[in-house]
Amino acid sequence: MARHGNLCVPLVLFSAIAVLAGCESGPSVSGAFDRNYNVTGPLRLELTNASGDVDISGSADGKVHVRGEVRASGFGFDNPQKRLDDTLANPPIEQRGDTIRIGKDMAHMRHVRIAYAIQVPRDTEVSATVASGAQTIRGVRGPVKVQAASGSIRVEKIERDVQLSTASGSCRPLILAMMYAYRPLREV
Repeated sequence: MARHGNLCVPLVLFSAIAVLAGCESGPSVSGAFDRNYNVTGPLRLELTNASGDVDISGSADGKVHVRGEVRASGFGFDNPQKRLDDTLANPPIEQRGDTIRIGKDMAHMRHVRIAYAIQVPRDTEVSATVASGAQTIRGVRGPVKVQAASGSIRVEKIERDVQLSTASGSCRPLILAMMYAYRPLREV
């Protein structure tokens, strides 16, 4: 009897791990979208992202280019392909004048991860909030305000004020020239 008891504990633990791993991942599908926006003056970029890395860089062409790498997952009755198709057809981006909002409707983004690569004109103000994912912002005039719940933050070549805060992660400002203004970090 003791022999069966010794085998039961590892078998139960292995079964529990296998079931929990299946619940976490489920089937997943991936795709990408590209969008371009014209702006006429200084730009304000407001970004909110539940999950996924964000890379924002200044460019010289005066346009906004947004590339999103989307991964939708689900389990049970969830339909990740439908969520992916909906996201690719209508990415969470809106433009109002010289303000672009990315992540406008996060309620419909359950089990969707979007990694963004965004190019903006140098004369851009950035406000970014990411729950989980690394953020890199470089080559914009600013000001820049970045918040993260979990993930690293890296900024470089920002000419105006920079405010960074993270609950769990690292903040790395890179000051590459004396002409760039820098305000001390605030870590939560």
